[in-house]
Amino acid sequence: MVDVYFKVFVQKLRRLELEEMCIQVLPNISSQLKKLVRLLVNTQYRDGFIHAYYGDIKEKVIAFNNFWRESIDMATKEVDLISSTASKDDYIALIDISMFMLNASQTDFAKEFLPVTSPDDKEMYIELEGKYKEHCEKILAEKERANAVHARYYPLPVIEENLKITLQKMSDIFEFTHTYIAMFLVDRLYQLRSSLEDIHGRVRRDLNNLVSNRTEAINTLKEEMLDANQRRVELEKNPDNSLELAEVLKLIKILQRKMEDEYNSIDPAIEHLEMEVKYWGDVIEDFDQIYNVIKILRSEQVSIIEQEKEYNNTECFELPGSKTKCWTNIGDNIQAHKQELNLKISEAALALFTHFAVAGSSYPTLATVAQEANINMIEPTKIYNDPYKHRISILEYGLHKRQVKCDGSYCETEDNETAYHYDKFGRYTIDQNEKIYERATCASSYKLDENKLFQKVTKDCGHSEAPNKECEIEFKDPTDEPIFPIPPHCSGQMDQNAMTYIFEHFGAILPTALADVEKLRPRNPIHYLGHRLLRLKYTKLPRNGRWVRTSFRNTLVI
Repeated sequence: MVDVYFKVFVQKLRRLELEEMCIQVLPNISSQLKKLVRLLVNTQYRDGFIHAYYGDIKEKVIAFNNFWRESIDMATKEVDLISSTASKDDYIALIDISMFMLNASQTDFAKEFLPVTSPDDKEMYIELEGKYKEHCEKILAEKERANAVHARYYPLPVIEENLKITLQKMSDIFEFTHTYIAMFLVDRLYQLRSSLEDIHGRVRRDLNNLVSNRTEAINTLKEEMLDANQRRVELEKNPDNSLELAEVLKLIKILQRKMEDEYNSIDPAIEHLEMEVKYWGDVIEDFDQIYNVIKILRSEQVSIIEQEKEYNNTECFELPGSKTKCWTNIGDNIQAHKQELNLKISEAALALFTHFAVAGSSYPTLATVAQEANINMIEPTKIYNDPYKHRISILEYGLHKRQVKCDGSYCETEDNETAYHYDKFGRYTIDQNEKIYERATCASSYKLDENKLFQKVTKDCGHSEAPNKECEIEFKDPTDEPIFPIPPHCSGQMDQNAMTYIFEHFGAILPTALADVEKLRPRNPIHYLGHRLLRLKYTKLPRNGRWVRTSFRNTLVI
């Protein structure tokens, strides 16, 4: 089935290329389009990797969309340049290049289409071979006309007209491929919906597991609190158990703090999964709007095809003139309805393509840090930095990634088809029935030991835990640069109440923190001072305590 899809695309694309003679201004775009379509139709929907199908299809669709946009932009610039600067010799050189590319593309077409397996395919190939020869004759005739001009510059209106045809044909080829891919997505509609459901269900299960674990931890604390309070009531009845009562009261305070921390704290893993569940829920909601319309239209299409078969199999025997005309009108109405349904399905298919093209993108044109470098005439490389400041190069419009490793060398990054999950320790995958945690592609991998502590499985240069200044990548410590602007000069005095308030809350720790800032002189003193104050607060001050200044000493008030 995959070969049939691709073969149909190849012959229709070739027919479109040979419709009208044109001058090529870019390398043959058809080879890249055929590569993208082949990758698309070869994308497999496999058990165990259902979650990866939607992302794989989306990656190819986005790559085509980027290739389309950048090719048209580049071709328009080339046409403008040629129209304003090309001499007769330049124009003849373009004709020679066009002939060379036409011959090369015909060779590629023969390799992809042959051998023919049916009389229809053979007839089609002979027809396209004849169109190819006619196209060659037209190009050679255009070259003879150009050589016959004795002036240095070929007539500009002729060049402009031929280049206009070139841009129009390129646009037609992309429009055809656009429609073809959209109809392919319609044929894969149910697999795409199933893949989305698998992704959404997976992240939702992970979220439910985390919430359940947190609820279980809170319930355990409640049970411990209930037992401690019951024990306190029993001990309060007997004054001889004051020591044990004090221990129970201390335990109750500890449990109260733990419960407050559980209720007030925000679990990053739960917060992340809540956003991911919402995101995939929104994607499914948007997808279902198109999915439901296409499902209704295809159901009607099946019904009208059945009516057409029934109509064609029914014989009409010598009906009166009026009834014969009515019978003919029924057939015409069936054909009109069929064409209308095909048009509506085509429009819905384009909406489905748009869903993939705009509903999020991993293509680095959206990255905050990006720059462009051309590796050939029409294929730009996008470069951006990942969270660890590794440089990532995106090749072939998003199909391949190349990454700078810690030692400065390059490696090809591979998309991991393994399903990832989340728990309270972070993101992980399953490898040989073990949970493997990894923060990023370049970072170390970890597994949990018997004490629930991370143990390294692989090792990087160390930047997954802390900045490593010897790493070849351009890594920056976020505290190296000030995060606040320099404030304007402030002048004024504080009253006695303000001074008292500041001393009560900062008097025991602020001098120490400021002394540490002066001693270490960090690049970002405000950032360092804030962290130092928080650390001193929890290590130097008793809980719920403050310092009050008197005439002779500092007094701790509880």
